[in-house]
Amino acid sequence: MPADAQRPDPDREAAAAALAALEAAVRQRRGELAAWGTGGDDLALRLAELARREFVQEPRPVSPRRGLGRVIVFVRRAVYHLFFKWHARAVLQQQNEFNQAASALLAELAAGERETRREVERLRARLTELEERPGAGPGARA
Repeated sequence: MPADAQRPDPDREAAAAALAALEAAVRQRRGELAAWGTGGDDLALRLAELARREFVQEPRPVSPRRGLGRVIVFVRRAVYHLFFKWHARAVLQQQNEFNQAASALLAELAAGERETRREVERLRARLTELEERPGAGPGARA
């Protein structure tokens, strides 16, 4: 067996660590969706997705090139830090605040809509009950 085959490959180790982190994130996301989704409520799943996407983050530069990639990423980070960060942070903060307000409003509207559905069902049941009483037909007065 060659000596190279016994040495750990740093790229493989990094990929394995990234894959493990991704699997953990997927498990966590499934758990969150299971906690939100009660009784197949599609609206709750959509609200959970909205809450997950509420925050916009600063861009993280990447490059697929092996050798030159590190230099490209360093230059992108330097340019971003020197010329764009001061502007981007204010914009990101405003966008995040808007997203939070919109998300809270939508959650409140969804809760109101659920309450309205329950009230309509209650009133429908009450109307059915009143119509089924003897002598309480459509033309009868109480």
